[in-house]
Parts: sequence; structure tokens; C-alpha cells
Amino acid sequence: MSDPVPDLPAGEFLLECVAVRQETPEAKSYVFALPPDLPGFDPGQFLNFVFEIDGEAHPRSYSVSSSALVRGRAAITVKRTKGGRVSNWFFGAMLPGLKVRASGPVGQFCCGLEPADPILLLTAGSGITPAASMLRSLADIASQADVVLVHFASSADDMIFADEMRYWTCRLP
Repeated sequence: MSDPVPDLPAGEFLLECVAVRQETPEAKSYVFALPPDLPGFDPGQFLNFVFEIDGEAHPRSYSVSSSALVRGRAAITVKRTKGGRVSNWFFGAMLPGLKVRASGPVGQFCCGLEPADPILLLTAGSGITPAASMLRSLADIASQADVVLVHFASSADDMIFADEMRYWTCRLP
């Protein structure tokens, strides 16, 4: 028997977590199955979520960190924040099979799949997530776009997507 679908506000839908991946000691990526009627997202866009925690609604926005070319799935990457109500809930409660309310994708911080102009991405910490979506998407199509990423992390252990950064260096000019 399937779970009953609650009445959702206009524009909202349910996303089911299908995978969780540890990125650093304090960051995890959560992969969600997208509804079939959702057209996808542009690299750099974000999703709006509403998390029910202890009977209270907690709205949050998270940038998509996955490639826009992987249809039917979207990942977000959450860095645990000391005292953070939602980020700590994610680390303890978000597991495959759990469904959450969402809307979107929205946002105009996008580069497209064949940018005409050079791209300079300046990021720090978990701010790498929208840039990761862009770089993953561009790498997936072997884009010839001129891209420079400058990223800061407080330590090597805190470098989200460190291994993939090496891949992007080889894959993109």
C-alpha cells in the first residue's frame, strides 16, 4: 500500500530521498527522485523545501549540486552547521525513502550548457554547490567553455567535491 499523498500548496510536490553520500565529515549530498512531470533544472538553480521537524515547518532553500543532464534526479549538498536546526536534522533523519515537500526549481544564477563568455566562479565552503551543478553539467557534455573556479575551504578535510575538482580540471579547458 502506498503512502497517501497529502494536500500540498500550489506549486509544491513531494521529493523522495533515494541516496545519501558523505562528502566531508560535515557535509553530505542527498539525492532525490524528481516527479516525472517536473521538466528538470538549469545548472545553478535551487529548490525550496519545507521540512517538518517536531511539528514545526522549517522552510529552506538549497542549491542543486548535481548535473542538470541526469534526468529524474537532483542532489543537494548540506553542510552541518553548529546549532543548525535543519542541517543537524538532515544528518540524523534524512535517509533513503523519506519524502519532503519542495517547490521550484528557481533562480537565475545559471551559466547554461554552452556559455559564450568565459566563466569565473568564486566559491567558499558549501557555496560550491551551485558551481558544482554548473561544472558537472559542463563536464558531462565535454564543453569547451572557458571556466575558472577559485574555491576556498578552511581545511583539506572541509574541501567539498575535492576529488571531482581534479576531474573537472581534466575534463574542462
